Formats: sequence, C-alpha cells, structure tokens
Amino acid sequence: MASYSSTTRANSNAGKTEPSRPSGSAVYIALHLTQTYLAHDKYVLEARGRIAELENELEKLRAAYNNDRSFGPAIPKDRHRQGWGWGFI
Repeated sequence: MASYSSTTRANSNAGKTEPSRPSGSAVYIALHLTQTYLAHDKYVLEARGRIAELENELEKLRAAYNNDRSFGPAIPKDRHRQGWGWGFI
C-alpha cells in the first residue's frame, strides 16, 4: 500500500510548482555569512576609531615637539663611539 500512496502523491503534485524552501544548511550558511560580515564591519569601525585616536595623539606630540625643542637625540653628538665595532680592523 505504501507504494500506491506515494505514487498517488507524486502524481497529484506533478503539475504544481511549489516554491523551493532553503535547506537547513543553506540557512546556516546565510546566517554565518551575515554574522561574519557584521563582525568585519564592527572591526573596521573600531579600527577607524583607533586610527583617529592615534592621529590625534601624533598631532599632540608633533605640536609638543615643535613648541619645545628640548627633545633631542639621547646620545650627545660629541660622544665618540665606544666598545666593539669596526675599530679592531
């Protein structure tokens, strides 16, 4: 009997077109891609904010450097090279 009912069901749906429903894996992939896209978008926004903070800090440091010339090399220019180096040749 099972073969008769399955054949009848198949024949009754032969002329009808049903909209295809996505399978579970297709829904999962779509949700995963959406989550990945949103996570990337969030990362880009946070990175742009951090870049803006660093640019502001850099501007402040440049302004401080231009206003106060006490920043200089850590080693005095008149200091001679000491230690091992090219002097042994």
